[in-house]
Amino acid sequence: MDKWLNLNKNGNDADDNATNSSQAGQSIGKQASNLRKRKYDESFLQFGFTLQNCEGNEQPLCLICNKLLASESMKPSKLKRHLESKHISYVNKPKEYFERLYKSLNKEKKIFEKLITVNEKYLLASYEVSYCIAKNKKPFTIGEDLVLPAAIKMVEILHGRKYGDDIRKIPLSNDTVSNRISDINKDQLIQLITRIKESPKFSIQLDETTDFTKLAQLLVYVRYVYKESVEEELLFCRPMEDHTTGKDIYCKVDEFLKAEGLEWKNCCGICTDGARAMTGKNIGFKSFFQAAHYDHITFTHCLIHREALAAKKLAPELNDVLQDAVKIINFIKSHALNSRLFSNLCKDTDSNYTTLLLHAEVRWLSRGQSLRRLLLLKDEIEIFLTERKCELAAFFQNDLWLSKLCYLSDIFAKLNDLNLSLQGKYCDIFTSNDKIESFIKKINIWKIWIQKPFWIGLSEIDHLPLKAQEEFAELSSDSNLKLQFQKKPLTEFWIGTRTEFPTIADMALNVLLPFNTTYLCEVTFSALTHIKSQYRSALKNVEEVLRPAVSNIPPRFDLLCNKKQAHPSH
Repeated sequence: MDKWLNLNKNGNDADDNATNSSQAGQSIGKQASNLRKRKYDESFLQFGFTLQNCEGNEQPLCLICNKLLASESMKPSKLKRHLESKHISYVNKPKEYFERLYKSLNKEKKIFEKLITVNEKYLLASYEVSYCIAKNKKPFTIGEDLVLPAAIKMVEILHGRKYGDDIRKIPLSNDTVSNRISDINKDQLIQLITRIKESPKFSIQLDETTDFTKLAQLLVYVRYVYKESVEEELLFCRPMEDHTTGKDIYCKVDEFLKAEGLEWKNCCGICTDGARAMTGKNIGFKSFFQAAHYDHITFTHCLIHREALAAKKLAPELNDVLQDAVKIINFIKSHALNSRLFSNLCKDTDSNYTTLLLHAEVRWLSRGQSLRRLLLLKDEIEIFLTERKCELAAFFQNDLWLSKLCYLSDIFAKLNDLNLSLQGKYCDIFTSNDKIESFIKKINIWKIWIQKPFWIGLSEIDHLPLKAQEEFAELSSDSNLKLQFQKKPLTEFWIGTRTEFPTIADMALNVLLPFNTTYLCEVTFSALTHIKSQYRSALKNVEEVLRPAVSNIPPRFDLLCNKKQAHPSH
């Protein structure tokens, strides 16, 4: 009993202590709140103190030692004590002396702020010019060798030498431009990865080529949903140091996706060319996805490659005409003297063109363009071949041969138009279907309701899940959506319906989002050839230069400048 009483007594004491502490805390807080907030007075300047705002608090700043005192020290007695104890030699100084110190401090502060602002402008200008250099695929040295001297000359002529000296301070050396472009590449990659992670699905196209130094380069493009629209960007360009088998390509792509936190489950399609390393059944790139059970990914053989292969086979009599045309072109183009003489002849006859175009099997549009140029200059060619006493001139006197040549020129021109129509941002599998008749049956087996949702009945979609059929019935009855369907591109329409009809919209995106051609890789290969030429063969990290050149993602220059210490060129 006594023990319990003692415990209770101790508990009461603890409660009393807590109550007293609480009351004391409230009393102190009340006293603190009742303290009058001191304000700065101009008379404090006679003690060598001015006012400094720090996070909304007014604090006295010593003009002699630049020491910042607490707000409670804003009393004449405390300020005077600081002057007498720390700076005894300044005690008898007049107020005018401290006023001069105050003006000098303000002047230095303004100069420093102006210097910081100007240096930041130099840094921003350096980034902007470096981005222009990368966008135009020019070497890094052009900034210091051409851009900067030209800018200085123009500014000096227009505004005077003083402004030219300001332009001269912009850092544009070879290493500086290289570092700026590297920063831009990293920023664009960060933005791209963020966009892909926010996208519900994405698809890729990939191809492999060999650069000027015989090094294999793997190029991968990605298509994703961003702000209710479809975007296409370069995902990466990496060298293949050893072999270029399907396993090596798969490991390279898989390694990148895992490093960036992207998952294959969100990938709905992969488009490749018909190379064995890509589509091989046992050791091809595609086989490793089947082994990993990524059955939801749709593989597409590039339609442009297939169209080019189908158009390559000609009837024997037409193929003979094509070979004869190639011989005529090579006779003129392969000899420097013949090429010069033919060019002079075309100039004398006021022809629209002065040269012929060589035929190349690897270029999709080559046959149509070279044959068209040959026909446009057929009169000049006949005159030239006759003067050179070449037996090939006899072909231009053969009406049957000329008619076949005209036919080939027309048919290849149509094929070139088809080839170009299969390229573009909004070129999906259904627009390709409208241009390639061989895909009609396959497209009809696929989900034709995606292409014409407002013109088919429910009986034609009975193979879809029940939830999708219900959403489709509601969607096809909406007159507002029908108007939007007529105005928007097909892919953007289905992206816009994801919130209201998620099931059927996701099914549509699985078909619309995958690439159906690898034209982006082919276009970027041309940019890669231009960048890594014989004059820049030592370029190691091609991706850092290639991404700013082909990407449409604007760099965040303000963020990049904040990460750097701004200073002018020396």
